[in-house]
Amino acid sequence: MKPGQEVYVRLPNEEQERVLHTCLCLEWDEHGAVLSINDTENGLEPGQDILIYFNEKTKFLQMAVRITRATHEGAALLIELERQSNPISADGRETFRITTLTSGIEAQVDDKDRCSLRDISVVGFAIVTSETYQMGLDFRQNRGRLGG
Repeated sequence: MKPGQEVYVRLPNEEQERVLHTCLCLEWDEHGAVLSINDTENGLEPGQDILIYFNEKTKFLQMAVRITRATHEGAALLIELERQSNPISADGRETFRITTLTSGIEAQVDDKDRCSLRDISVVGFAIVTSETYQMGLDFRQNRGRLGG
């Protein structure tokens, strides 16, 4: 992890499902990190043990950390973290996926509204849509296309 890199935090009150909130790494060394998160109403407090997630080369990793300090700075919350473990793989998938939410790439399935491409790998991709599709949908058979 390095300053300027996107890091993801799993909030303590969202343990039932894996929802990751985007943070920005401001500082990083072998002992811990300082992250900035825009959601200040997130329940993060000093003394809490949480998981952070980040990409390192072609791996998606998670690491246990403890919040040692939390301070508000404008609309952001700065959290200082102390490492509690070494990074381990957080990806249960067989292939590496690249996050594409901020790329502006869209997908269109069955001539319906265009939707944001969430992530992509050599074997598949995920889209954000209000439509319901069957898991494992073959995009080519359903007249789909990707565009920027």
